[in-house]
Amino acid sequence: MLPAVWPEAGSKVYTTFDMVVGPGGHRVEGRVAVLASGEPIAAGDAVTAGPGVTMFEPGADHGEVTLPAGQQAVTIQVVDADGRSMGAEMSHQVSYEVVEAPASRRVFFKEPADGVTVSSPFKVVFGVEGMGMSPALENTGDKTVGHHHILINLQPSDASRVIPNDATHLHYGKAQTETELTLDPGEYSLTMQFADGNHRSYGERLAATIKVTVE
Repeated sequence: MLPAVWPEAGSKVYTTFDMVVGPGGHRVEGRVAVLASGEPIAAGDAVTAGPGVTMFEPGADHGEVTLPAGQQAVTIQVVDADGRSMGAEMSHQVSYEVVEAPASRRVFFKEPADGVTVSSPFKVVFGVEGMGMSPALENTGDKTVGHHHILINLQPSDASRVIPNDATHLHYGKAQTETELTLDPGEYSLTMQFADGNHRSYGERLAATIKVTVE
């Protein structure tokens, strides 16, 4: 049996979404195939990308998956280096409520602008398109909503990774749309990172970075 997947079974997802097999550091040996329907593939049978079959890159534990709208059952099947199924023991089945994806999904800084000089404390206003706002620990199975985080001098967090709560990972779990930041003088990279109700990052797809200089 494979480790858990993200989004979790039963989640509400858009028709195109990022899937991670084994969130939390579990490793899967082999290549991951995502089957839009059907049962696990018999051990030894060839598996290739095509209609209804998404193949992750070799060695990757994540990839972009597209499903039709509606209630969908999905089989995650691991294949070996020769592209042959490793059988039911190396498969995992989940179901999702799939809804049409919006034309645009992104987060952005309404203010401050990229490259500006500011005086501390300074106002930060969050922008988001194509995703709803929801407080942390609410609607955890709905991957069409979430809340903001600010990462200071850090890169976007990988999809499905839980964002820690510390001096460089600032949480806005009440679904705030703005805040005030107090930083010492210097140059900073600020990354806005959107995450689900369990603080699991939506990854680079829903991240934005600016640079500011604090006087």
